[in-house]
Amino acid sequence: PLNGNEPGLNVYLDMEQNGQGSSMTLLNQSSYGGIIDASAIGFTANTPYTIHHLDYAEIAIDLGGDLFSCAAAVPLAIPAGDYKSVQWSTGETGDAIEVSSSGTYSVTVETELCKFYSDTITIELDDYLEINQIYEFCENDTLFLHGQTFTEAGIYLDTSVSSSSACDTIFRMILRFAAPFPNFLGPDTTVCGSSYRLNSPSLQTTWGDGRIAATLEVTESGLYSASFVDDQGCLNRDTVQVQLQQQHHIYLPNAFSPNFDGINDCFGPLFSADLEFSSYRFSIYDRWGERLFDSRSPTDCWDGTFLGTALQPGVFVWLLETRQVNCPEEEVIKGLVELVN
Repeated sequence: PLNGNEPGLNVYLDMEQNGQGSSMTLLNQSSYGGIIDASAIGFTANTPYTIHHLDYAEIAIDLGGDLFSCAAAVPLAIPAGDYKSVQWSTGETGDAIEVSSSGTYSVTVETELCKFYSDTITIELDDYLEINQIYEFCENDTLFLHGQTFTEAGIYLDTSVSSSSACDTIFRMILRFAAPFPNFLGPDTTVCGSSYRLNSPSLQTTWGDGRIAATLEVTESGLYSASFVDDQGCLNRDTVQVQLQQQHHIYLPNAFSPNFDGINDCFGPLFSADLEFSSYRFSIYDRWGERLFDSRSPTDCWDGTFLGTALQPGVFVWLLETRQVNCPEEEVIKGLVELVN
């Protein structure tokens, strides 16, 4: 039963004339408790009674966001209230404190109904404020910052002195060249063939001959140059030396007659005497795939025999695998040759 003096909830019930209060269910509207079945006792019929309830709402303890300050000390406070207890992490018990060193501070309060609330804040106190600034500029360009001129990438410091009530500011300027396109034409190269294509990352590339395109078809050996302005407004230039190494023509006849008449008696590749190979292999096969002749010497040729025996007239398959000096690509060619009497 409620006697009318429970902490946090005072209830007065209108009584009947006979001094008896009717039983009733009370819905507790405060932050504590629930539904209470109660009947009134200890009152007289002449006492006027009314129903009241006191709502202890949630108490917001908020020290604010983390703080950076150049002041010598900063105050911290909680909302004024009738707290049962207040406990700061510094050991103080008042509604407000003052901190003069960097760190993390917390406060816990206890209400009269034994409920606890707390909050935490990080304070950073310093003599100055440091600001990082990142700038990109084109190589060989000039950058103007804080009244200074810069032409090289690097890290530079500048100090802005403020009044005594505010922070001095140190600007930490990080200067770097915008990402260039170094050697965008590739390294100097020797190419086996009659042409070579140079490629640039920009459709608006200006080549040495004045043409504007992303590619240039090279048909002569020489030094080639190109330039373009990238999306960051930086000018990119490059040169490349291209050496076209013409592959020597290799000729193989389509028939030979190993009859020892001194004319076309031996079958093999024909090429100029100044042609040099870094790798070479010449092979002959019959129509069943058996290898009849195999040589790694450019001076060897096939005399129409297999294991010392002259073969009958017929058609045979030849395969030539070569890599010419200064040419990285291997050339593989094949064909048919007819052996006749």
